[in-house]
Amino acid sequence: MIRNTWKNIWARRALAVLAGVLIWFTPVPWGLQPEAWQLFTFFITAILAVLLDALSIFTASLLAMVLAVLAGVMTTEKAFSGFSEDFMLLILSAFLVSKGVVKSGLGKRIAFILIRRFGHSTLNLGYCIVATDALLGPAIPSNTARSGVLYPIVLALCLDTGSNPDDGTHKRSGSYLMMVSIASLTVSSALWLTAMAANPIAAGMGAPYGVQMDFVHWLLVSSLPSLLAMVALPYVLYRLFPPTAKATPEAPEAAAEALKEMGPLSSKEKIMALTFVGMVVLWGLVSMLHLSMAIVAFMGTWR
Repeated sequence: MIRNTWKNIWARRALAVLAGVLIWFTPVPWGLQPEAWQLFTFFITAILAVLLDALSIFTASLLAMVLAVLAGVMTTEKAFSGFSEDFMLLILSAFLVSKGVVKSGLGKRIAFILIRRFGHSTLNLGYCIVATDALLGPAIPSNTARSGVLYPIVLALCLDTGSNPDDGTHKRSGSYLMMVSIASLTVSSALWLTAMAANPIAAGMGAPYGVQMDFVHWLLVSSLPSLLAMVALPYVLYRLFPPTAKATPEAPEAAAEALKEMGPLSSKEKIMALTFVGMVVLWGLVSMLHLSMAIVAFMGTWR
């Protein structure tokens, strides 16, 4: 594994820039305008920087947009035209709010509370993972970002229940729990309008055709199939990837110990919880109060 030192980060950034420079000076393919090829260069360089873990997708996207404007590939008006759409601002603001959920530790606390209460069996642990993912969905508009919250928790559960791929005990509980955590991300993304960046985009694309899809309407349409999937998913995977350890008395104990280490609810977690709940309530009332979902999301970044 490559250590994530500053030296390695800058090496990956240099590699991405070098690839972009080489593509920039490559002869323009037949049938393409030079501006189109140059715009492609910025786009593919940004994607490469993300794949190399040199930059976050948010930073890479903004840098690509800024450089495209500075290079004269596109006008400022064209570059920022997408931000005039309500759903684009919703995605941007929701990503900012999601950082608060992660940094405050609220996401981990929710998972540990559920595990302490219900995690006495491997199957119940699967349902705890799905429930945690679903509860975090409205505030974290990326299944990749949610996986960053869930993965260390699920990995700790696997190790605490005696399942480690390094010593061949992965089938004890690890294979099952990891599969549940991966599969649940898709279900939670479908449940909430703000659980995946593509959802508001899809809703925005339907607006010109008279399809109005706000937070409540999306939830009403998605709730039945999503909830059925949430109920069936852990059990189906339990049959497909049967764990050899059925009971997990260690998990609640480990969760209780983790909560003890975290201490009482911090002020940051309280503020984040109130902000989170307030945003969801206001998103549900946007039609009645004639508010913009994006404005509600930006209100959640005040802290």
